[in-house]
Amino acid sequence: MTMIKSHFPEFKARVARDAMRKDLTLAELSKKSGVHSGQINTRKRAVLDNMTSGFRHRDLGVGAVILSLR
Repeated sequence: MTMIKSHFPEFKARVARDAMRKDLTLAELSKKSGVHSGQINTRKRAVLDNMTSGFRHRDLGVGAVILSLR
């Protein structure tokens, strides 16, 4: 039976960043980091989906700002 590895958020972010850089192929990155290519794709997708959260105003969401401009 294999053990399930638990990775720190910093490691997950670094692997997702490396995947977006495209310096290495997905297979090379998977071998280098010891993470399955499906997990790398999942982490990359999560980063891209949540990228706008860093640009949101603290008190108002992006939707609220857009609606107030209309």
